Amino acid sequence: MASPHLPSIEALALAIEVQGSHAPDHLLRARVYAMELARRLGMDQAGMELLQLAAVLHDVGELAVPQSILSKPGGLSAEEFEKMKTHSPAGALIVERAGLPRPAARMVRGHHERWDGTGYPDGLRREAIPLGARILAVADCLAGEPVGHPGGAALESLRAGDGTAFDPQIVQIAVASHEDMERTVRQACGAVQGRDFRAAIVAARREERLLYQLTGELGSSPNLPETLTAFDNRLKELIGYDCIAVYQVQENRLWPAYVNGESAQVFCALEIPCGEGPSGVAAATHQPVCNGNAWADAAHGRAADDTTRLHSTLAIPLESAGEVIAVLALYRAAPDAFGSEDLRILLGIRGKLATAVERALHEERIDRLAAVDTLTGLPNRRALFQRLDADLARCRRSRSTLALLVCEIEGLPRIHSQSGAAAAHRLCKAIASGLRGICREDDCVARMGEGFVLALGGFAARDLPEKRRRIEAMLNEVAPPECSTRPLVPRIGAAYYPDDGAYAEDLLACADLRLDGVLPSPQAEAAHGEIAVMKSGENRL
Repeated sequence: MASPHLPSIEALALAIEVQGSHAPDHLLRARVYAMELARRLGMDQAGMELLQLAAVLHDVGELAVPQSILSKPGGLSAEEFEKMKTHSPAGALIVERAGLPRPAARMVRGHHERWDGTGYPDGLRREAIPLGARILAVADCLAGEPVGHPGGAALESLRAGDGTAFDPQIVQIAVASHEDMERTVRQACGAVQGRDFRAAIVAARREERLLYQLTGELGSSPNLPETLTAFDNRLKELIGYDCIAVYQVQENRLWPAYVNGESAQVFCALEIPCGEGPSGVAAATHQPVCNGNAWADAAHGRAADDTTRLHSTLAIPLESAGEVIAVLALYRAAPDAFGSEDLRILLGIRGKLATAVERALHEERIDRLAAVDTLTGLPNRRALFQRLDADLARCRRSRSTLALLVCEIEGLPRIHSQSGAAAAHRLCKAIASGLRGICREDDCVARMGEGFVLALGGFAARDLPEKRRRIEAMLNEVAPPECSTRPLVPRIGAAYYPDDGAYAEDLLACADLRLDGVLPSPQAEAAHGEIAVMKSGENRL
């Protein structure tokens, strides 16, 4: 009954096989090995026909196993292996429900039973295992090695399982006849070349798997560079390109947020107006641009004409709420290098990419706001410590010095009303602006609590009186008339790296103590011949 339909059954089984855990030619090789072994064992024609049907369908039950298990590299966990073991009984049920002979279904069910009774699903042993299933077990093992490798790992596995996993008689025939069977297998595989449809299915499954992994990783990190680095690594497996750039759209211009690949230094320096170059056109029109001129983008930087050999651009706008927030641009050296398949893949994932980019940009905006004192616009405590960590690391490398000045202002007007609060806020902003004005551009002025902190490079104790004088003069200038009876007076505590500490916490603690008069000032120390040495975690006089 099944023989006239065997080609159709085999074609469907081959289409299913490419989603499984084996190489694309595994099913064909297993069938040929099984028939060669059955012929050498003297199996009758009816048995061989049943075996051929079972060999074609022996792994059809892998449809009941999740793709994540089938395609997992390396070994399976105990739980995953238990799920994998369900494929043989599931395959037998499929064969029975298809109305095919039950002896073939029993072969499918038993092809993972072992000669010593430790196999699955039923733990059968020796001759209790159907002969066809025992043959399939050996054929399955032989088919696990790529064609053209006689005498390799498959034969070693057979010898190792002789009398435990496999029927000793079948192993003996397989080892003795392996070279002859291998020639037959090679002829069978060569006969189907040129009319094999599985390559297209394999490519489709691979694309599906990679897209799943890529979109699954998008948004896993709120950090924009981390998000785009992970995206870049995965996208390369789907689309060929020599350089990738993601431009953030701000104020009608495109600014590089991430660039990687050939000529990255060119694209890192771009400022592309919307409507110009492939990426600018994609941003202005909300439409993708395929095979645009890469130099039309690069020309908006400071590069010369010969700094890049890239000629093709595939630019995709990334939108949120109807607005373009970014543009993804891929560049290749060859002209007209991108095709409709590349465009299809990018259009399929741009929605999730846009969401991930929008989230990362939102987190960046929050971080920027979180690092700024809302009243004065100066760096806040968090940003100050980040800046000090970087400055102190630089000082350690260059063996340079750094001074930390804690400055509190006495005489600030008290807040008695809403108008008084507004006046106090205006004064605080003016003081912040004044402190910035009397510091160098690379110095740091931050707001911490009700006071201010100044981080000054190359500043020594001898410079402190002059800095105090300038702060007092600035306070006199910004003080409002209502402060005339109570002048603004700065209280300043100073600490110096490396003499007073190695870390930001040590220096701030030291400066605070000098502010309160607990520790002598540097001038008093010099006058009394005392040296204060502060180290992380201890104070010694």
